[in-house]
Amino acid sequence: MLLLGLLVKLPLTWLVVGLMVWWLWIGLKRH
Repeated sequence: MLLLGLLVKLPLTWLVVGLMVWWLWIGLKRH
């Protein structure tokens, strides 16, 4: 149950972090 929770939470966490980094990189690239 805990392992299943981690498998669900980790991808979502990395997805959010990835989107944040991507937006920051795009913002810096434009400026």
